[in-house]
Amino acid sequence: MPASRAATVWVPIVLWAGAIFAVSSIPSLGSGLEWDLTFRKLAHVGEFAVLGFLLARALARVPAFLVGLAYAVSDELHQAFVPGRQGSARDVAIDALGVLIGVLVYRRLRR
Repeated sequence: MPASRAATVWVPIVLWAGAIFAVSSIPSLGSGLEWDLTFRKLAHVGEFAVLGFLLARALARVPAFLVGLAYAVSDELHQAFVPGRQGSARDVAIDALGVLIGVLVYRRLRR
């Protein structure tokens, strides 16, 4: 892969992963609204769908999913050390669903 192609593919992944990390570093994202939990879980799916899409541009389908899953696990481990946050296996599953959606959408658009 030429350097310019590598930069075009990997820079967005690194930036998006950094954005996920930054949001995960915020101590509390609760709004106190009734639909807060639903919104946060949908946000998990959305942010990891974008990551899955970006990874699918750079890697084959299975490796893209596995790299996204590994990042989801690391994100939840990171949150376990952020005051007011907690790591959750359920959130890893929700994130994995998002990664899968992103990978599948990319593959579908490439046909």
